[in-house]
Amino acid sequence: MHCPNTQQAEIKCQILLDAAEQLIEEQGIISFEFSDIAKVANCSTGSVTRFFESKEDVLLCLFLRSVTANNISGILNLEQGLSSQERFLVPILTTYEEVAKNSRFMSLRSVSVNSKVWTLASCEKVDRFKLRVNRFFDLIHQLALDARAEGALDETPERVLLLTQMIYFQLFGQSTAYESKLIDSMVDDQRERVEMECILAIINSFKWNEKIDAEQYLKLRGRVFRFIETGIKSKPSCKKCQDANLKNRRHS
Repeated sequence: MHCPNTQQAEIKCQILLDAAEQLIEEQGIISFEFSDIAKVANCSTGSVTRFFESKEDVLLCLFLRSVTANNISGILNLEQGLSSQERFLVPILTTYEEVAKNSRFMSLRSVSVNSKVWTLASCEKVDRFKLRVNRFFDLIHQLALDARAEGALDETPERVLLLTQMIYFQLFGQSTAYESKLIDSMVDDQRERVEMECILAIINSFKWNEKIDAEQYLKLRGRVFRFIETGIKSKPSCKKCQDANLKNRRHS
């Protein structure tokens, strides 16, 4: 199932995805019916199946058009003069800010990454999805390798990979736990502080030439917040997803 390749097709696809988001908001991510998208978008079923074969296709596309990585390269390019440690923090802080601003982001991610879901999507959607998920992990890993090459991180390649894995697992495990609202002791008014303390505990357990402190972390998070806030009027779109995939391929 192919993504839109003209402006008119993209507009139609956006209308359908917006309709799906409305259904998720009203009925929940599990309960909404694929067949109801046409009703909400006021179009024919054929218009929906032109872009999406199934509910799984829709879920993957909703996640992909709002995924964190859409903003990371812009922040890294705009924020010149960041240290190796600060550059390593950017994907982490961008994820935290995206989750804070988009209540559906983690729900979409948690469902989409389940192998019982994404494997049922059409081939092109699966290819894009796997590329983006892997690219995010690889970006964190590459930033750690860059820090090692620049002398900011004194660790073996195996330890650099371990750092990447620990950050990735912490990042999404913690976000999922908070979004579930199941753990009574994990209260939202302490969330940002706990996120910071957990991430800094992991990062600073490795051999950096300079440790990252709370002041440095909070200052950079503020810069990431302002970058995302400035671009908040730029709605998630198919074009952003497609452009990000092109950038990913160039850097792969």
